Amino acid sequence: NLQVKIWKNFCINKCVKFYNFMEPFFAEKNKIGYRGAYFKYFIDGDIHLNENGHRLIAESFLNKYD
Repeated sequence: NLQVKIWKNFCINKCVKFYNFMEPFFAEKNKIGYRGAYFKYFIDGDIHLNENGHRLIAESFLNKYD
């Protein structure tokens, strides 16, 4: 994913740690397909996350946070 590459490279000398929260969404896309993942995690007709999407990121963060 281009966004992941851009932000990961940006963080090399500027961030304490880089968290890639695209991984859980791609994993879900691979399990239930693009449309299934979109309607499960995003507001219909929008690019913003719904409650499920925010929960997925929160759980992913808590699993990775040291």
